[in-house]
Amino acid sequence: MFSSYFKAVEHVTGKRLDIKCLHGQGNLAVILTDGHPGQALGLGDALLELNDPTVSGIYTKDAEEIVQYILRTCDIHCDRYVLFDSP
Repeated sequence: MFSSYFKAVEHVTGKRLDIKCLHGQGNLAVILTDGHPGQALGLGDALLELNDPTVSGIYTKDAEEIVQYILRTCDIHCDRYVLFDSP
């Protein structure tokens, strides 16, 4: 989902979506999600595809690690303790 989104933004605008933690510039500093683990890992996979360690200084190949540079969880979901895997 995130990879497709990043490609769609580039296609529509003609410009790459610059992510501050990966590209050292740009306006996108945070991506807000509801905190679902699958959503977070999907974002991490997309970030790994975009990452150039020589620019970002981020040398991980782990989606769980790279996502920590940009992911923020929705306050409402945190405040209400939404559990996704509960019965």
